[in-house]
Amino acid sequence: MNADDSAARERQADRTALREFNVKDYGTAGNDDNPKSIGTRPAFRWYLHNVDGISFRDSSVRFAADDGGPAVIAHAAHRLTFDHFTAQRGGKSPYDLGFGSVDGYCVAGSTKSSGGALRISESDGSFEDCGEPAAGGAR
Repeated sequence: MNADDSAARERQADRTALREFNVKDYGTAGNDDNPKSIGTRPAFRWYLHNVDGISFRDSSVRFAADDGGPAVIAHAAHRLTFDHFTAQRGGKSPYDLGFGSVDGYCVAGSTKSSGGALRISESDGSFEDCGEPAAGGAR
């Protein structure tokens, strides 16, 4: 097996893990530890809480059945990166990526699976920080 085959298998495993992730027993914004507070379960999204330095690169979130929620909910986090991240749109969600109390997130080169920019929601002092662009404006 060469390095290219190994990298391709690793990317596929990452994509499979994202598709199969179910949110079941995690709290949400406002320290509400009631799992029902984050919506329908199983949920086809990432829920990130009390994390630092998490990066999603060349990855995606898709669902088997539309549960109406956003692709990502992040709360009380630091330094989150979504680089070439593709998210399927939840039919009832007003946003695709939700950030609450997130110090420094970066969304670059990321789109909805149907095309177009991801819809982002910020609350509780969240802010975007993609650092300084490289020469030529690329990140």
